Amino acid sequence: MNFFSRQPRFSRLITLGVGMAMVTYAGSLAMGALVLDDSRPPGGPNKKLKEEGKKLFGPEAERTNPMRDESTESASWCIVLGTARGPDAAKIAGIALNNIQREGKLPEAYVVQRGEAWLVALGHFTAPDSDEAKSELARVRATSVQGSLPYADAFLAAPNPKAMLGNKPEFSLVAARAQHGERAKYTLQVGYYGREELAEPSEADLKESRTLAEVAAAKLRQEGEVAFYFHGPRRSMVTVGVFDETDADPAAGIQSKRLRETRERHPYNLYNGAGVRVRSGNKEAMVRSRLVGIPESESKGATEEKPEQKQDNRSFHERMRGVR
Repeated sequence: MNFFSRQPRFSRLITLGVGMAMVTYAGSLAMGALVLDDSRPPGGPNKKLKEEGKKLFGPEAERTNPMRDESTESASWCIVLGTARGPDAAKIAGIALNNIQREGKLPEAYVVQRGEAWLVALGHFTAPDSDEAKSELARVRATSVQGSLPYADAFLAAPNPKAMLGNKPEFSLVAARAQHGERAKYTLQVGYYGREELAEPSEADLKESRTLAEVAAAKLRQEGEVAFYFHGPRRSMVTVGVFDETDADPAAGIQSKRLRETRERHPYNLYNGAGVRVRSGNKEAMVRSRLVGIPESESKGATEEKPEQKQDNRSFHERMRGVR
């Protein structure tokens, strides 16, 4: 077992080598007995939703990661306490987790795989600048163990982009250009799922929204529509159709026959499966479906580009006060 250490202020960064695997974590906690904790940490996926997911997508989804269900952890920001790589990475991460939970005063820590690495992590956050994320990071960094600050180098890690593909990646809007070519530019948003009334939706809320969006897209596919879902950091949207610049010229107000027909079939932008009425003056109207941009590539990520209102920087609630 090899040790490499440095002294950043009051904490040490220890690198432990076991076989070909390396684990790095902020601290020098004593190595205890090997106990791989496969139990789900507090705040994990709702068991009912997990069972519903099995029914919807089959047992294969459950087998994709026998140690952890990544769909929640990888699709959110987390505080990283340590990272392990190599053929023994899962075992080494388990050892570090055991030490951190038992002796390191962070029993809520968990292990999750991201790509080829295994992370010892803590928390699930929708954004790095949320009050919850900032306060938790400060608390972790200030945690004292045996007179030292072993987590002073802890940091927030961004979500895994692959996790945003969801359980049916072929239905993900992220894959639309790979399937339909680079000319694919627009798609029609016909629904979205989330908890808009909450300032900080919980991870359970987000996972439920993702599941509902995936189910809605799959149902539309069964009905013959080219449908997609897209998982954003706070909500998930459902879209239909693939359109290029010949189908829509927002500046000129031009739309093709097939875009008009798609809008006739899906006139409204449903919120959690229901229509939404907004008031403008003395009139009320349903929120209508709208064109959004198809992401250019997985690496660039997806944003809700609004070709019909490119200069509209208002918040969601501000936009909802007026009729589209």
